[in-house]
Amino acid sequence: MVKRKKKKSHNKGKYFTLFTLILFIGSALGFALFSKPADSTNTHERIFLTQNIFDTPISQEIQRDVLLIEKPNTHPKIPVERQIGGIWIEYNCSDCIPLISNLSQIANTYYPRVYISPDETNPSRITIMSWAKTEQLNEVNSTFIEDFICQNLIYPPDICALRSL
Repeated sequence: MVKRKKKKSHNKGKYFTLFTLILFIGSALGFALFSKPADSTNTHERIFLTQNIFDTPISQEIQRDVLLIEKPNTHPKIPVERQIGGIWIEYNCSDCIPLISNLSQIANTYYPRVYISPDETNPSRITIMSWAKTEQLNEVNSTFIEDFICQNLIYPPDICALRSL
């Protein structure tokens, strides 16, 4: 009986080369697609505010950041995940010390989630803004403002639950 020699198959080497080539091309494409430089047109950096009551107007861009982003933990008793979103109150009254005092008291009650600032371009005396809703008032209505705060914060503070008791 004559033994025949089996011919060596070169298919293994072809498959390995093909696999290596596909892996290399896929990696190069992935790198090219997903390692784009950051958008240089958006030069705005997020600003984290260290106070919540302002006596000068604050830009709409900064207000939008406060209403929409997660802020670092600025209050030791409030965990970070409960500081998402915020409320911004604008007032249009330069000589109204009682109005500013009342709004400041409300803002301090809900610190660090509620901010106030003047805005002379407002058509009403008070504008309350959240991430999803805006209300305008002509006088301070503490109950309405606090209800707005509790209903429109993404994660309302515990004081909101205590108000409903």
